[in-house]
Amino acid sequence: MKKSKNILIVLFLITLLLLYVRCADRYNELAPFFDGLHLEYEFISYSPLAGGSNSETIYDVQKLDNNHYKIIGVDKASFLKDEIDEFFVDAYGKVYKSSSKDSEGGFSPIWIPAYLMDIGDSVYGDDQVIKRDKWKKWNVVVVKSNFLNVEKYYEIKTGFLVGSFAESRGHTGTEVLINTNADIPVAE
Repeated sequence: MKKSKNILIVLFLITLLLLYVRCADRYNELAPFFDGLHLEYEFISYSPLAGGSNSETIYDVQKLDNNHYKIIGVDKASFLKDEIDEFFVDAYGKVYKSSSKDSEGGFSPIWIPAYLMDIGDSVYGDDQVIKRDKWKKWNVVVVKSNFLNVEKYYEIKTGFLVGSFAESRGHTGTEVLINTNADIPVAE
């Protein structure tokens, strides 16, 4: 009797250990970044008074070592000088240094991990996953900003940002991924 009780306790402890390891692995998802990763987005804005305008944002990733990457974001606007942001991220996509200090501690602007894709999950502070949907040609999770009227769309299998939609006082803006060398599946 005592021997079977000890076996049950050992099995219970092993089960707890396996659950702990499985849960811990969930939060250690490596970002799918690679040296030379390129993502190009087109941003189309529209205002009833000013009409429409287009711009591009390009992100290029450089591998610094096995555990660190540098993401260079270039906002190209025809009427302004290009704006350049740099994000230094670890292998898990977390920003540890940035030209935009408010990004530090969060995830890179181009990716979120799968463990943050459940409805109700918080992403980037107060932004929240509100639903799974099909947007343009991708299956996505929709992340809604609680501060601004902005929705961001992340492809479900890879976690890459494939677009966004913003609206305020009659102005709208849509950002769409138009070119990449990442393997981002399209919806079937």
